[in-house]
Amino acid sequence: GLGGSPGDLELNVVTADREEGGKMESRGEGGPEDGSREGQASPWLTEELEQSYELQESMWDAVVYIGADKNQGGMGYAGSAYTVLLLVLNVAVQALFVVIVWGIVSEPQFDANSVEGFRSWRRNIAHSVNEMEELTQKSLASRVCTSDAGLETSQGQAAAYANIQSYLKMTTGLPAGDGFLMCMLALVMWYLSVGKEVTGAISLARGVWGLPGGKTTHLVPEGDEPHATRFESISPARRALVITVQVIRLVVSGVLMHAGTLFLAFTISLTELLLNAVALEFVLSVDELLFQALAPVKLCLLISGAAPLPLPPVRAWKGLNWAAGALLIAIVALLAAMLP
Repeated sequence: GLGGSPGDLELNVVTADREEGGKMESRGEGGPEDGSREGQASPWLTEELEQSYELQESMWDAVVYIGADKNQGGMGYAGSAYTVLLLVLNVAVQALFVVIVWGIVSEPQFDANSVEGFRSWRRNIAHSVNEMEELTQKSLASRVCTSDAGLETSQGQAAAYANIQSYLKMTTGLPAGDGFLMCMLALVMWYLSVGKEVTGAISLARGVWGLPGGKTTHLVPEGDEPHATRFESISPARRALVITVQVIRLVVSGVLMHAGTLFLAFTISLTELLLNAVALEFVLSVDELLFQALAPVKLCLLISGAAPLPLPPVRAWKGLNWAAGALLIAIVALLAAMLP
């Protein structure tokens, strides 16, 4: 998976035959296992990582048990119908958030009309003699710029000016304002959260795709632990259902990432920026909240006792798999695209 999927990783180091001049027995595509055909070892491959995916306490992962008959080790049709309801609720909550955020970011706080409005206020009102304070002889513009707590009017302009000043303030010693740095940090955390969601969806889809096929889905006991099971076979319909739901999960994550990026980028108040970053993480974890609060006991037992799903081995170069580096490069590219 991207950046290493959940589950235990078991290293299987592919060593070169140093005595025979760097020859390596081929594995799979290079020739038979008896070593009759030998090829030159690739300089980019030093090890393979055998990995697996452990089902998570999430409504996205619970889809693997929807429709499984109780006699086959599943949770029954009533529990399946209830799980479908929770899954639909999960998608609906996240979609509703996207619609609301889209309405907010479609009208930025500072657009061409608002800027022209501030200029008109400055020309016609801020320096007007009629708006001057009689006792101190200060203009309204001067009182707004000095954050006068006794302002009778122009509270909106004063709040906007205070937010802008706070956003542009440099208190870290770096050549960037506090607001810019806070926005970049919030975006990094947001992209990492979305990357984790994408990793889980891809890993689950790969794990289900690699399970043995059968006419029906069948669970068998695994070990001596109570409620510990593993998938002995999975039906084509269930395999298609799980992969389809994970595709929906990826689409929802992508839309949320775009909406969340605009949501954070258009926030100029440092306090609201921090709160909005926390709110985004909350929306992304709705699936886990619904599971932990509303999932039936049978489903919880199945998820907690499920054996990890085996995944195809991941090739790595000196301990680094390409997907982990690709995720980091993608985050850096997204941040670079946000720079002015």
